[in-house]
Amino acid sequence: MDLNDLIVSIERLEVAEIEDIARRLYREIYVTSSRYGICKAHDGESVYFWEDRFEHAFYTSSNRIRYPDRKDKLDLERVKRIRWIKEIIAGQIPGTGCWLTPSPSGGGRPLNRLYVLLSDSYVIWLEPRLSGGWKFSTAYKARLKDVQRYCSLGKRIWVQK
Repeated sequence: MDLNDLIVSIERLEVAEIEDIARRLYREIYVTSSRYGICKAHDGESVYFWEDRFEHAFYTSSNRIRYPDRKDKLDLERVKRIRWIKEIIAGQIPGTGCWLTPSPSGGGRPLNRLYVLLSDSYVIWLEPRLSGGWKFSTAYKARLKDVQRYCSLGKRIWVQK
């Protein structure tokens, strides 16, 4: 599967139009019931996609230096890759790997699951659920040095060659 075929085309669209498309795609692909949907990870574990996770996953801070935790701007690069998430966590994409690693925002246990597409510095974060499985948190293009740091703090559990 070629991930470039899954890129959402947003050229010449207004931000409001892009957000409408992104919300629609998130609901169609990931939120298959009234509040959430479940996809399968590479190892068959359930990954829950909650409807209310959209803002956290596809927004970023307009001023990351002063307000790193503020989510007030739609991240167009995240929207373009919205279709990648399901394919990567399902283990369908060569060149991806999965790590158990601490959250980038701090905290050690329980460990999060991190999927990485190294060729694109693209990361997908899943958080553990108390009742088993994982909860989708976010996905984005990261700086290479951040990807290296995330991986170095954790343990690789799987790789798709």
